[in-house]
Amino acid sequence: MGLGFLGLLWASRRLKGTSPAALVPLIIGVAVLLRIILLPLPPSLSNDIYRYVWDGQVLVAGFNPYELAPDAPELVPLRDQLWSELAHRDIPTVYPPLAQGLFALSATLPASVYALKAILVLLDVAACSLLLLLARRWRLPSHRVIWYAWNPLVVVEIAGMGHIDGLGVAMVVLTTTWLAFARRRVLLPAAATAAGAVLAKLVPLLALPIWARQSGRRWLFLSVALLLVLLGLLPVVGTTGGVPPG
Repeated sequence: MGLGFLGLLWASRRLKGTSPAALVPLIIGVAVLLRIILLPLPPSLSNDIYRYVWDGQVLVAGFNPYELAPDAPELVPLRDQLWSELAHRDIPTVYPPLAQGLFALSATLPASVYALKAILVLLDVAACSLLLLLARRWRLPSHRVIWYAWNPLVVVEIAGMGHIDGLGVAMVVLTTTWLAFARRRVLLPAAATAAGAVLAKLVPLLALPIWARQSGRRWLFLSVALLLVLLGLLPVVGTTGGVPPG
């Protein structure tokens, strides 16, 4: 990882001053190549993705992963090799509703673990492309985007280990892009993607006040975003009778 970051520092210095016409395809091309190389990597540093796909299988089978831990007797018919790879089998899921929707989608696809990794890689490449748009919008040097697009930690954790952060980051960058390009004219889509970021990865909740201020109509933005978050969480709270036990 250290060698990867040294290479990133060297590349950043070499690319400084390169014309955007040559830089944009280079940045995206290398970003795609790095992710393709690590996509077949078994999730050896983390078993989180096994839990993602398990949750998806539970949802597809008509059960509630917020209520039932993997060891629940109701889920015995679903137990397979994936179940044996899970950690914390006595704890119901901890992942938000939008993430659960992606898990359910992946559970319906062949080679579900690698299918989910492929979807997350596509989302991550989309985030890299949006960062290039933002750099142009803010008149920042395009070569700075490589600090995310070629970041070895990002590539390993999303393409290699398949972490759900790929969805969360994509929603965060999309929200920022809406606000950077149009603000008030796209306030509702920006509020919707902000809510999606929270429902994918709870941490973006901290960014809502910042996005609200940037929107120019902070109270409307906050109201719409929080309403959508509450609507997303309502079925969870309703079925578990409060905060999910996980």
